[in-house]
Amino acid sequence: MKDREDSQDSLSTEDSMYKSFIEEALQGVMIFQSDPLNIVYANPAMSRLSGYSNAELLSFTFKQLQEITDPIYRDLIFGDVDEFLTGTLEPRQYTFQAIRKNGSTYWAELTAKVIQHHGQSAILLGFLDVSEIKTAEQKIAEERDRAQLYLDWAGVMFLALDPDGSIVLMNQKACDVLGCNVEDISGEDWFDMFIPDRVRKDSKKIFNSLMNGEVVSLRERENYVITSAGEEKRISWYTTVLRNKKDEIIGLLSSGVDVTERKRAEDALLESEQKYRTLIERLPVVTWTSDEDGNTIYISPNVEEIYGYTPLEIKEEGQDLWFGRIHPEDRERVRKEQEKAIEEKRGFDITYRIKRKDGKWIWIHDTATRFHDEEGITYSSGMFTDITEKKEIELALSDSEEKYRTLVENMDDGVAILLEGRISFANTSLCNIMGYPLEELVDKPFLSFVAPHDKDIVADYYRKRLAGEEVPNEYDLQAIRKDGSFPTLRIRAETIEYQGTTATVVAITDITERKKIELALEESELKYRTLIESMIDGIAIHQAGKIIFTNEASANILGYSVKELEGINFIDLIAPEYRDTVIDIAQRRMAGKEVPHEYEVRGLHKDGRQPILNIRGEIIEYEGNPAVVAIVKDVTIQREAEETLRLVQYSIDNASDPVFWVDKDGKFAFTNEAANNYLGYSKKEIEELSVWDIYPEFSTERGPRLLAAIKEKGSDIVEISIKDKKGNLHPVEVNVSYLIFEGRELFFSYVRDISERKEAELALQNSANELRATKDRALLYLDIMGHDIRNKLQGMLLASQIALLGVEEEESREALGIQEKSIETIQSLITRVKSLEEMISEPLAQYDFLKVVSASIVNLKEQYPHAEIFPDIQIDKALIQADIFLETLIMNILDNTVDHNPNYSPKIWIHFTEDQKGYNLSIRDNGPGISNSRKEELMDPDRRYGGIALHQSKFIVEKYGGFIEIRDRIDGHPSEGARFCIWIPKSS
Repeated sequence: MKDREDSQDSLSTEDSMYKSFIEEALQGVMIFQSDPLNIVYANPAMSRLSGYSNAELLSFTFKQLQEITDPIYRDLIFGDVDEFLTGTLEPRQYTFQAIRKNGSTYWAELTAKVIQHHGQSAILLGFLDVSEIKTAEQKIAEERDRAQLYLDWAGVMFLALDPDGSIVLMNQKACDVLGCNVEDISGEDWFDMFIPDRVRKDSKKIFNSLMNGEVVSLRERENYVITSAGEEKRISWYTTVLRNKKDEIIGLLSSGVDVTERKRAEDALLESEQKYRTLIERLPVVTWTSDEDGNTIYISPNVEEIYGYTPLEIKEEGQDLWFGRIHPEDRERVRKEQEKAIEEKRGFDITYRIKRKDGKWIWIHDTATRFHDEEGITYSSGMFTDITEKKEIELALSDSEEKYRTLVENMDDGVAILLEGRISFANTSLCNIMGYPLEELVDKPFLSFVAPHDKDIVADYYRKRLAGEEVPNEYDLQAIRKDGSFPTLRIRAETIEYQGTTATVVAITDITERKKIELALEESELKYRTLIESMIDGIAIHQAGKIIFTNEASANILGYSVKELEGINFIDLIAPEYRDTVIDIAQRRMAGKEVPHEYEVRGLHKDGRQPILNIRGEIIEYEGNPAVVAIVKDVTIQREAEETLRLVQYSIDNASDPVFWVDKDGKFAFTNEAANNYLGYSKKEIEELSVWDIYPEFSTERGPRLLAAIKEKGSDIVEISIKDKKGNLHPVEVNVSYLIFEGRELFFSYVRDISERKEAELALQNSANELRATKDRALLYLDIMGHDIRNKLQGMLLASQIALLGVEEEESREALGIQEKSIETIQSLITRVKSLEEMISEPLAQYDFLKVVSASIVNLKEQYPHAEIFPDIQIDKALIQADIFLETLIMNILDNTVDHNPNYSPKIWIHFTEDQKGYNLSIRDNGPGISNSRKEELMDPDRRYGGIALHQSKFIVEKYGGFIEIRDRIDGHPSEGARFCIWIPKSS
């Protein structure tokens, strides 16, 4: 007995402990049981999640419990309750949107399992708020779409082939280079389609080596491809094999850069360099060094070719061999310039004549480039060139302008001679470069042909060069062609003696295309760097285990800054239980052995979390040494979200209501099975249709405007009729939303059939219309009997009483006359009442309101010749929807203005105008007028004091969709006449 009591006490203590744990838990917990099905327990966390108090939750019925769940998830979650309670189903986990008490929603993860509670089966529900996770999933999806966009807009080509050489993947850049569409080439043989015949055999041989595992990767291997237009291009490829998780080769991935233009430029540059090198080697350029006394310390060996003396002879003979052989006319000038340069420790630039060893005079251009002191001795260094040919050209130019022109006109480069800032001479090549005829270049300021942003620097160079200051002999600028374009020119300039004065000769080369190629290469490199920095995938490079480069994405994945990651041992960022695996893969990769191209491990976040990382690694050469580049993705949420994503896709595909995706041109982008069945089309048939084919009110002209209106609003709910394959129309309610998905403009439409609802609404409307018409007829009959006929019967009764009293014969005749007239009036009233049935049933058609008004005015003049009528009509035609009683309406009002006017000469003013939506008819008279209270009585549909004519008119106007009002002829003066205002809408 004592053991059992101890056991119960222990059990009670354990229950208390578990209850305390559940009460303090952050996860919401609820228990509900059947018979009847209701909540029997909810912990505090459930109240915090739902916003309902514990008491409110415990009072919930099963139906109320469903109402705190988004409707689209109710069947999914609550449809299995009976099966759970009977033990048919195992524990389940759901993710859905729940609704708080305040109406807000949150994503919840629900775990359901069957337990025993107080001896009965019950369902234990565990709630967890996973809104942040769902938000993260959405962000991952957006980033995945953005990554695909980056791939398509990358500055390099991407190509993936399967082991047979068929194309598996090709990005937009590759398609642009090759001149093809992704849809047309997927699955095609890469070699047959894009490799020229002359290199196809070698290319396949290399491909087979990769597929056989003989070669792991290829770097910067150039190959020729042929575009769809038949043009050959040169591509620099980086290629690596792709492997599956079993380390089997499943294809290759290549990234490539179109180097066709660059290679052409390099070939052209190489050719230019070879020409330039040949030219330099032939130029008479000699370098020298002398001491402060002018003695030659060093002179380059090629001096013998120019001067005829060897370096040894020059050193041994000293100044006499040099200065003694300078032309007498130049000797003193040279000596003074050299002495002054040594004294001021500056360079000099002088030209003079000197006699070669063979006695021939040559011209020398001698420059001192620098001075330096060493152990108290000042040394100068310089170079000189043989400019004899140039001088001879200058002399020849001085003697004969024609000889000069012959020399330069045949040059490929442009040539100009500048005098005092103006173009004194230009050759044909310069005219071609600038697009001007010769007469428009000569004698014009050369700065007028320089782009504004380069003018200051060019002017500064020109001024300094003429002043003998040191400036670049070669530089680039942008000029202005006659057509307004801005070519890039390379300028080589130097001063010469021309026509007895100092001038500047300029050689000009158009390097516009070369600059474009250089700029394109720079932009490509910039795009590459930008792509790396903005990639959502982490990129890290490590050498000897140390991270030497990483991007921002890697830092974000692991919770560090970029600076913190650099220098860290890569293995320290891997969870301990995975480190041996990662080390083994890294060592085998560096040893050249086969390793998985891609694998997943747990990382180590800065805050201690262990995200799931997808890692792809390759060996590269980085700054001259082997390194490993790793591309890292955090796939934690992706792995957890994949099941949910599949469930959502399944739900859309199997929804019971039709779902349509329509593109901006009205074509069907996607339909679910319910939509295809509803319209009677197969999936392939509906892909060929557009929304105009099923919506009769749409047209190729009107449809785009309707879609544009929905795009501006964002979403809309409309009721339309759509046509199925057999031509049957179905009324539907369409909930349509505009959105952009993967760069495409789409309209998402959720369609619900409302045929039964429309039939019910139509039946209800018809019933209401019939009831309203019956009531109007009954009230009108009552009015006629209670007003018009009653008044005439009273007159007849009074006349009969006069006749019975036996008054004189004349009075009897008058009384009988009153009776006769009353009888005629009653007969007329009965005729009008009978016509009401025709008024009700008579169909509407198009009538000219103005024509009927004009005819009524003529009738009024014939019936009442003593009346004065003043028509004021401002339009020619007024089309309305009316019937044969339109004239009755107008004549009723016109007759009323005369019958109730005691003046001997009644006056009637008729005014007819048009507004935006209808026509206004105003009829005024100079009768006694109508008081305000009487106006209300006459138009009161319940009191009906107006008599048959007025109420008949009111009925007719309202049947036409218009209205009638009684006002004062002069506002505020009811005793000076009445005004009847009629408005009827225009015919559509």
